[in-house]
Amino acid sequence: MLTTATPGIPIPVKGLPDGSVDYLIIKDGPKIAEYAIRPICTHLGCTVKWHPQENHFICPCHGSQYDSQGKVIHGPARRSLPLLTVVVKENQVRLVDVPPARDLR
Repeated sequence: MLTTATPGIPIPVKGLPDGSVDYLIIKDGPKIAEYAIRPICTHLGCTVKWHPQENHFICPCHGSQYDSQGKVIHGPARRSLPLLTVVVKENQVRLVDVPPARDLR
C-alpha cells in the first residue's frame, strides 16, 4: 500500500470493529501518519466522502468541506473532522478509536 500511495491523499480503510470506513494519511517517505481521519461531519454527524477530483471531503447533507487533513475549509461545520490514533507495530496498522493526545495535522 505505501509504495503506491500518494503522500497527502487520504486512503480509505476499515480498521475499527464497527466496520466504518476511516482514512489513513500517508506522509512523505512514504510513512503512515500517527492519526487517521474519522469522516463524520462536525456539523450534524453526516458521513462525509473523499472526492479526489476536488481534493476535499464533502458532506452530502449541508455542503461542509474539509481539506485532505480533515480541516474545515467551507462551513456550516466549524470544527475539523475527528481523528483516530494510528498504531503501527510489527508491520501491522491498527486504528484506535481515541483521538491522539494532540492534533497532529
